[in-house]
Amino acid sequence: MRFRESQSNVLYPAEVDDEDIAPTGITYPPPHQVSFMRGWNFTTDMYRMLEHIVARVRSTKAHDHGAAFLEDIFKPQNPSSKHVLDRLENMHAGLPSIFKSVQPMTGDLRADRYGFQAANIIVTLQTVKLTLALAEDHGVEQRCAFAGELVNALAAIPTTYIAAVSRPMVRSP
Repeated sequence: MRFRESQSNVLYPAEVDDEDIAPTGITYPPPHQVSFMRGWNFTTDMYRMLEHIVARVRSTKAHDHGAAFLEDIFKPQNPSSKHVLDRLENMHAGLPSIFKSVQPMTGDLRADRYGFQAANIIVTLQTVKLTLALAEDHGVEQRCAFAGELVNALAAIPTTYIAAVSRPMVRSP
């Protein structure tokens, strides 16, 4: 991470689509219509969680080497990975169903945006779970279960979306 969350205060984008933005302002869609930005903001939440999990893993390794005394002083509350996972699962359960499964690409930009967001959510969710498994001493059985979930999740996503989700990771400097 090049720029930590604690060093910034940026608001999330409004959960509206480009078509809902006019020179005179935002035209909010009807309540039953879900913007693809809802999925984007959820993915952002998962990356924020991931940052804290990675920091925990790093501080644990530093603690093992006797260098994390400040962590012990300033962060006495360190929620268990089960607590974090439960919160994440509740957040995911609250998402609209359009973000929970991926349909094949159609060529329709609007529909494919939702498919991309769903694929991105699924991959990022599994990344968070695997990182949580590393953050605490989970047994081999639990880690294998998370890995199995990842394989099953990836198998359910059309390869065109996997390529699209992976592209930023491959091209990042």
